[in-house]
Amino acid sequence: MTHTVAVLRFDKALLVARFDLLEALRSKTATLLALVYAAGAFIGTSVFLYVLHGAEDAAREALTNTMKVPADELPRELIREKALPWLLTFVQDEDTRQQLLQMDPLSIFFGFGTLQIVALLVMMPATAGVGAELERGSTRFVLLRCDRLSWGVGKVMSQAVLLAVGLSFAALTTALTGTWIDSEFDPLRLLWLVRTAARTWVFGMAYVGVFVGISLVAGSVAKARLSAVIGWLGLTVTASLLRTRATDSPFAALDWLTWLLPTAHQGSLWSANLLTFWGAVVALLAIGVLGFGVGSVLFRSRDA
Repeated sequence: MTHTVAVLRFDKALLVARFDLLEALRSKTATLLALVYAAGAFIGTSVFLYVLHGAEDAAREALTNTMKVPADELPRELIREKALPWLLTFVQDEDTRQQLLQMDPLSIFFGFGTLQIVALLVMMPATAGVGAELERGSTRFVLLRCDRLSWGVGKVMSQAVLLAVGLSFAALTTALTGTWIDSEFDPLRLLWLVRTAARTWVFGMAYVGVFVGISLVAGSVAKARLSAVIGWLGLTVTASLLRTRATDSPFAALDWLTWLLPTAHQGSLWSANLLTFWGAVVALLAIGVLGFGVGSVLFRSRDA
């Protein structure tokens, strides 16, 4: 069996993406995702702000007693540094640490929280969106008028939009919940939430490419999800092992593998160094392209 050279047709990919998004709206998948993101943001924000306010009150009282100055004269950054001591140990770069101290604490929590769970949030719709059609066999009719590469790219595009919408709902819910609890609207908070949501989107796109690539090969929802879970665990465990290994470990020669692991670039998304930040952005998008590319090549050699 011969294969023609794959040529991407963006018009076909856009049609696939549009159909996917309309189907997500019709089947209430988009609504369910938005509710999941919003509910998680509401619960997380409520708990975090409750804990934060308690920590800031305690820090303010301790600093007042130590420095012998009125509480309203204490620098805001000093209170945050005292209330969020984990910043001093979690972030090693001084410029990045100072940038985080300038940020709204809620946006830091939002960014950190979404980065931890975005892979799982992406996994469900990505595997279902591809696996279900392959399982039903409906792609055989679609691929009569659309090449496989363009169809796969369309799937990635639709998942990218769903991820962006979900994160937007989460950021908006976080801002509204914060405004309700704090009884004041802070436009800077909303700005920081948008920025952190954009960073999480970039991080999530690495997994979108990987999971769509896996689903193209798996051929069914169940196999796609099982393979995606195994793949995610493999990436996470490998990153952890390489991060905690001893400097004289025999695995030192495998350090180059960290460039292929999304979590290895997670911290760089917070870097104040633009070169480091954009390097992480390019690396994460490249991981997504690589994961999708491998799956797309294997997909060409299997029955749809």
